[in-house]
Amino acid sequence: MIKKNKIYKSIIKDYCKKNQIKKTDNIIISLSGGLDSTALFFLINFFFPKNKIHVLIFDHGVRKESKIEILNIVRLYNLNKHYPYKVFKIKNKIQKNNFQNKSREIRLNSIYAYAKKNNISNIFFGHHYNDFLETFLLRKIQSSGISGLTNVFSLRFKNFFLHRPLLNIPKLEILEFAKKNRLIWYEDQTNNMNIYTRNKIRNYLKKNINKKVLLNYQKNITKVQTLDEYLMNLISYNKKSLIIDKKIFTSLPLVLKNYLILKILSKINVSHKIRPENIKNIVAYSVKKNNFNRKISIKGGFIRISDFYMKFIPYNLL
Repeated sequence: MIKKNKIYKSIIKDYCKKNQIKKTDNIIISLSGGLDSTALFFLINFFFPKNKIHVLIFDHGVRKESKIEILNIVRLYNLNKHYPYKVFKIKNKIQKNNFQNKSREIRLNSIYAYAKKNNISNIFFGHHYNDFLETFLLRKIQSSGISGLTNVFSLRFKNFFLHRPLLNIPKLEILEFAKKNRLIWYEDQTNNMNIYTRNKIRNYLKKNINKKVLLNYQKNITKVQTLDEYLMNLISYNKKSLIIDKKIFTSLPLVLKNYLILKILSKINVSHKIRPENIKNIVAYSVKKNNFNRKISIKGGFIRISDFYMKFIPYNLL
């Protein structure tokens, strides 16, 4: 469970110290002009020099007022003079029924391309605790498996590190902080329209969330994360392999067997090449009796199965 904290001006300094990010490192922030990214941008300036903060802004061309808002953001923060920045104009027409997912994909691809071109590893987003809760509930509605529920926000993509320093801060806390510091931000009124599932969840939480409801959601999140930790603790390591006790493995429900195999394979960098039927075959072999040193070849290594253990051996460790 994410422990919620209060927001404070040195939060970025403390976060960067913990994550070994230097003040002299170039970073990227995606600045929408909304409350969350505006608060993050304000806080980032307390730690990083302006010339190290690369500001990326996206204009999807959906709202007429977005062009004026972007011009105001550029003028307000004097981006032309103090910051390296770029405005991306999204020219592709996106269908309404898939707008949020597709626009997010376009933004991320643009950010990663910019980061690669400018040799920047650290990318900052303004996601907060309410975003975490929305995404968790959205995936629950979509019947996500354990992996989808425990890995709500990615921490890394290829060679890029994705940072969300406000992830344990509730939105109300950010709003109070912004008002206290007289920040200027823009509200996207389409967020209040129940035209997307995420919007429906967000607006439901706004109207119905209270301490009791929030506590129940937190308990659900904790249960899933605790289960993930339990499964990871079933894996033992040595210099050349990952090992599971076969007796314990065979006692797990099928869905957890499949999940655990995928988690192990991801640790030896082959999960993206494993098909569901391959996972089923591995599980089927594992529960058979009289498996005296059975060997199963997989991409990137092999699995050795006996009556007592399952040993996953990557070739790069041999």
